[in-house]
Amino acid sequence: MEIKDSNNLQSMDLVRFFGISFAISWLLFLPRVLSDNNLVAFPPPILFVSNLATFGPFIAAFLLTVREGGLDGIKTFWKRGWNFNFDKKWLLIVFLIPTVASGLTILVANLLDVQIPWDLAPLPLSFAVPIFFVFFLTQALPEEYGWRGFALDKLQVRWNALTASLILGFLWGLWHLPLHFMSGTTQEIIPVYEFILKQMVGAIIYTWVYNNTNRNVFLVILLHAVWNVFGGLFPYWVTGQGRWVNFGVELGLAAIIVLVYGAKTLVRKTV
Repeated sequence: MEIKDSNNLQSMDLVRFFGISFAISWLLFLPRVLSDNNLVAFPPPILFVSNLATFGPFIAAFLLTVREGGLDGIKTFWKRGWNFNFDKKWLLIVFLIPTVASGLTILVANLLDVQIPWDLAPLPLSFAVPIFFVFFLTQALPEEYGWRGFALDKLQVRWNALTASLILGFLWGLWHLPLHFMSGTTQEIIPVYEFILKQMVGAIIYTWVYNNTNRNVFLVILLHAVWNVFGGLFPYWVTGQGRWVNFGVELGLAAIIVLVYGAKTLVRKTV
């Protein structure tokens, strides 16, 4: 009975978390969506508020943490994003993942004669470091406190690591839906189903890092920021062929992780 009640509580927390996250973010995205599609004209200050939409998962996670654990719970939760007590090899791995994924994508694209429009790269190399900090603070941090820091643990109570990753990846991708209707976003040129599939595959890799580092939130925040920077430097996602090559590469990496580490926990058992 206690296990069943615990599962029900976890499920309700998840429903509340995703409901609040989507409601806050989509409401804040709405002015940009309406303005960019010439439906309603908003003044610049209102449009600027849309930049805060990435904090939806962050706010949802903190509200529910306060509800459950009060101020002490919030302090503990906040510190998880700044926990540097992990095997430092994972710091290297976090930087290698986007590097390997991008490198293999470019290699396979060249082998298949798939053109990469380098002139359309949205991020000059000289901007990589400052933009990294912008991505870290305004995108990766507020999202990952919610996706991995809050939701993933509760999903893994009910499902194995692979299934939990796929569920989270689907909802993570769906959360980006308004960006597909906003000018100048990465998602604007990517079909919704393609983007969701990519997030589902990527979520497996994020879970692998998270589970193997004792649920370290800082590392998945870092991975998110680094991956976003690489997306700006290497514009293989600008074309349909380039996106599918990249998807195949990331799917291959995720499949190797599942085969080697197992779907149950994505953590290799030690004898």
